[in-house]
Amino acid sequence: MDNQDFCLPIQNRYGVLSDPPNYVGCNQTGQTGQMLSQVSRQDFAQSSLDNKMVHMFDELRFIRNEQVNCSRKLSRLHDTVANVTDKFCQVVSTTNAQTRFLKTLAYKSIDMEARARRNNLIFRGFIENYG
Repeated sequence: MDNQDFCLPIQNRYGVLSDPPNYVGCNQTGQTGQMLSQVSRQDFAQSSLDNKMVHMFDELRFIRNEQVNCSRKLSRLHDTVANVTDKFCQVVSTTNAQTRFLKTLAYKSIDMEARARRNNLIFRGFIENYG
């Protein structure tokens, strides 16, 4: 495989350096906190130190917002997994109780059938006395 055939997708979130970046609440793809404007690496390299610092601060703020969003989503995921685990434990305990109940019913059924058959035995060769 050549290095020319291999290409990594790059997401460029840099805004225009002279203007503060415009953040959007939610764009069409459903991602939150994305910047609207773009800046190239060359523009960033040729800009002044103040503009670079402002842009890096804005990028750090963007990263921090993404980190907070990920943290919130992870806590919601943790709560959901805990709820699913609780419900699964309830299902397992109910299934175990039903299994024990079915075993008890099976044993009682076998016992009742054996008792019923015992009363219906016919012995050949013996004369029964009625009365």
